[in-house]
Amino acid sequence: MKSIIDYCENFLFEYVVPICLIGFFLMCVCTAAAGIWWVVSPESEEHRARRIAESTPHVYAEVDGCTVYTWNSGSHNHYFTKCPINVVTESRYSERSGKITKQFTETIETER
Repeated sequence: MKSIIDYCENFLFEYVVPICLIGFFLMCVCTAAAGIWWVVSPESEEHRARRIAESTPHVYAEVDGCTVYTWNSGSHNHYFTKCPINVVTESRYSERSGKITKQFTETIETER
């Protein structure tokens, strides 16, 4: 006479393990396919044009006779000004790497 443990072992090795292995295999195949698609898929022309436009300095605003320009470097926005007088622009930002956050100051002096 078989005990309940024998029935559970048979069920486990006949059904559960093969189903888990098939699921794991399908997950690996889908992950690889998604990775390949992401690397190979072409970037849309609209997205490429917008990214290039954002990374090129352009007029953001005009205030008190000064023109403010901005561009995006991918990680954060940069700003600078052109004024009829000498101006110093300071930008403070932080970058986080794991548990460490570093503070940075970017200083740009604009001459006439």
